Amino acid sequence: MNPNAVLLLTGTVNPNGMVLTEIQDTEVRKRQYIESIKFWLKKVSFPIVFVENSNNDLSDYFSNEIGSGKIEILYFNGNNYDKRLGKGLGELNCIEYATLNSSIIKNAGFVFKVTGRYKVINFHTFLSDYESHPDVDIMVDFKWNLTFCDSRFFGFKPSFVADYFSSYKETLNDSTGVYLEHALSKAALTAIANTYTFRPLITLPRIEGYSASSGTQYNSSYLHWFRYKFEYWIKYRSFGLGNLPWI
Repeated sequence: MNPNAVLLLTGTVNPNGMVLTEIQDTEVRKRQYIESIKFWLKKVSFPIVFVENSNNDLSDYFSNEIGSGKIEILYFNGNNYDKRLGKGLGELNCIEYATLNSSIIKNAGFVFKVTGRYKVINFHTFLSDYESHPDVDIMVDFKWNLTFCDSRFFGFKPSFVADYFSSYKETLNDSTGVYLEHALSKAALTAIANTYTFRPLITLPRIEGYSASSGTQYNSSYLHWFRYKFEYWIKYRSFGLGNLPWI
């Protein structure tokens, strides 16, 4: 048990016509969230927060785990904006709401955020890296000359959201090509410039699930992951992490 770390899962059961969102079926999405939460309950030993932004409460499916303090489930009406702005704004609404309202996150030192329908098969590699560097403030994967960060999975200390990430909320507009990943990159770079301790994700995440944008399934096989992991290793040697693990 690492009481300092929290896993944050974000969710939207009902996208209600959100632009650039292929998977619209609420029952399909709900089933995927429930399956993912069950995976994470078995995967990690520290607390989980699931936050849903279309007023869909999944608490009845996890009453025992809620009672034992293993998971906290939050839901709110945070998806009622112009759907042309896209799902990135809804995701940031989830992250913001959780950091402001979760009793678990209020007592946490570090948050691992995962898009709620996804599973990170090699998550314990990242957890072990965090436990070896407990002073880290932010862990993200920069791409495209530092203009883009993978928002499916990253880590941060809770103050990052209010101090940096939320300030880019008004810039988000999927219809004009300004995505959550761009805002995350700008916020992370600003935080790092202001003395945040940074570590890149120590290896390439093996993500399992279905892309909401395209509806296609991610290839989480070991061979597929290993093929791209070498490119990842080369990229992050520039950060002085030449001994990245091959796991």
